[in-house]
Amino acid sequence: MDQADIADDDIKTASRARRGTGKKNAPKPPKSRASKARTIKLTPPLVGLGVLGVILLGTTVFFGWSVYNNSDAASTRSTILSSSRQEALALTTLSSQTGSKDYQTVLNGSAGDLKDQISAGKSQFLKGLGTAGVTSTGKVLDAGVQSVNGGSAKVLIDVQATVSNKQTANKPEQRAYHWQLSLVSSNGKWLVTSLEFV
Repeated sequence: MDQADIADDDIKTASRARRGTGKKNAPKPPKSRASKARTIKLTPPLVGLGVLGVILLGTTVFFGWSVYNNSDAASTRSTILSSSRQEALALTTLSSQTGSKDYQTVLNGSAGDLKDQISAGKSQFLKGLGTAGVTSTGKVLDAGVQSVNGGSAKVLIDVQATVSNKQTANKPEQRAYHWQLSLVSSNGKWLVTSLEFV
């Protein structure tokens, strides 16, 4: 082997040594715990699911409140109609035989101006029933809540009364009434404060 071949071998050996100490074969530093921890990236699909969850929750709360509110309103209207029917029947179901009881029933379902008028006219009311020999039986044909505003309401009601008295020679006659009743809420009850013919 001549000098040139020896020189070439030395160069190749040095080159391999340099490559062996390069970055590719260098030992990797141990991973820290922080680098091992998994991180969750807020990708568009995850953000979309979060927004959808918030929307669904809000919708559920809204509809739950709406159902409760509508149920409460329906219950109030039902109570108003029931009170209106009772007072309309009390005003049209009268008899000279049960005058005092009938009067008290009408009074119990009233308030405000109507109650004041009924109270002031008690003697005349009872005398009129007895003198005329009145017998009247009422029947509610139709009723509907016109409006509700807080603790007050208006109701339209159609009533038919079958009336007999001395003027009719004690023969029954049909009479029709179309009233607008005004009511107020008082101590958990709806009471009629005025009655208008419409």
